[in-house]
Amino acid sequence: MNNLFDIAFFLLFGLILTYFTSRDMCLSKKNTILWFLGFIFRFCIVICVFLMLGTSLDKIVWTDTVAYFNKSILLCDGKLSVIDYVSGLSWPPHVGYEIFISLIYKMFGISELIPNLINAIFVQFIAYLTYKISNMFYSNKVSIISSFLVVFYPLYIHFSVFILKDIAVATLFLLSVYNGLDFLVSRRKVSIIYFAFSILILFYFRSFFSMFLLFWMFISMIVNTYGKSIYSKIIIVVGCALSFGVSSNIIKNTKLGNIGYTIGGSAMANTSLSFIELQRIEFSVSSMIKFMLSLIKGGPLFVKHIIIMTSFIITGPYYWASQSGAELFFKYNRFVLFENLGTIYMLLFIPLLVFFIIEELKLHKHNHILVLVVIIYIAVIIAGDFRWKLAMMPLLFIFISKGYEIVRLNRTFQFLTIIS
Repeated sequence: MNNLFDIAFFLLFGLILTYFTSRDMCLSKKNTILWFLGFIFRFCIVICVFLMLGTSLDKIVWTDTVAYFNKSILLCDGKLSVIDYVSGLSWPPHVGYEIFISLIYKMFGISELIPNLINAIFVQFIAYLTYKISNMFYSNKVSIISSFLVVFYPLYIHFSVFILKDIAVATLFLLSVYNGLDFLVSRRKVSIIYFAFSILILFYFRSFFSMFLLFWMFISMIVNTYGKSIYSKIIIVVGCALSFGVSSNIIKNTKLGNIGYTIGGSAMANTSLSFIELQRIEFSVSSMIKFMLSLIKGGPLFVKHIIIMTSFIITGPYYWASQSGAELFFKYNRFVLFENLGTIYMLLFIPLLVFFIIEELKLHKHNHILVLVVIIYIAVIIAGDFRWKLAMMPLLFIFISKGYEIVRLNRTFQFLTIIS
């Protein structure tokens, strides 16, 4: 009975959000219907998968689903205080998602389905943020197409059916990007306050992304101030080196000094980065130098890793090899149909992404969004975790939509257009 109330409440909330976002986007009647159908389809899939699996937890592959659920219950019931939970973790404490879910449980009661319903709503908001970001630089048509590419992206559907924080991280990341770009473009002071607040919250969900965004904002503000002259490039390189060196010396004596990422060897046994020795990347110059030397020593293996991870970032993950019959839908109790569909989905759009990159390089202009994508791309290459890519996929969809516009305007390549 409680699940029926939860479904009704969050469906109503999602429909209201979908309505107001469609109004702000000034969608045509046809696109408005598609906008609503996209949300309803995803919402229904979440419910159907929950009914088929009987759970939102995965005790074999996505084992963090169990940890998130159990910690959220303890926090909700008061058996574990936030202070005790945070103090018992290494810094930075990634406790944001558990605290958020526990607050939801306080209001609606404990249910494995609720986080999934919220994920379905978050994806709709991510699509809307994609439109807002795209509309700052590109046409309304490009922005609408990019938002619809997000709405129907199969991998977002897949990650909506588990109690995982990846969709919430992507939402906070896009919200931070929107506020940051709004400040860079309009110079509204309130936007930089929103930017700071959003990356502060993001820090407790996935701290590395907050650092990436701060680094990106640093570069973007210098470019906005000094333009694209050779002096600005020198200032960026020197500024980045000095700021990293100074901040690393300050941070290493605080709790933040424990920030790091274990990489290489057995820690990366399931990825192509296992060729380097086991080490921990920390926020220090010596740690970075050691890591870079390990990659250089890897030589061809590092090049192979870049190729493999680039493939995973754009079109992965892959589950073709061992799948047959019912395994197309289930593997280790996981619903992976939409992961496979995600691969097909992105393969269709690779030519448009390539056209965008080629044209963008010809312009010789500083593209704030492209710089951020490169930063996240490098981070995913290093981390070897394809789940990190979910946050930047909306930005890739903006590029794909712009690439589609470029192809349409170029008669030589009009045969490649696949969106009418």
